[in-house]
Amino acid sequence: MIGLAWQSAYDVALIFSQDQDPSEVARKIRDIARSQGRWVKIAGAFPVSPVTPNRKGINWTDWIRIDRATYSVAAGGSPIQLLIDASPTGAGGADPARKALH
Repeated sequence: MIGLAWQSAYDVALIFSQDQDPSEVARKIRDIARSQGRWVKIAGAFPVSPVTPNRKGINWTDWIRIDRATYSVAAGGSPIQLLIDASPTGAGGADPARKALH
């Protein structure tokens, strides 16, 4: 994630996790983007339900609360998955590439 941030390979990262391990990575990505004079949105999607005790997402990210079924499908069974929406390159507004890193 950090290497791709240095390469300006994405401008939006969606992390499917509620674990705090990626929080320092998210902070570093924000620092990299700031040093490059660009904008990067980092969001953490995590499951919530009436019985979920933890209602807090990953520090240094925007929190996206989703239901357990959607989370299970979106995360693809991986405890942490990062979806990267790569920045469009060149003229013509080409559709951004979508990559999933496990």
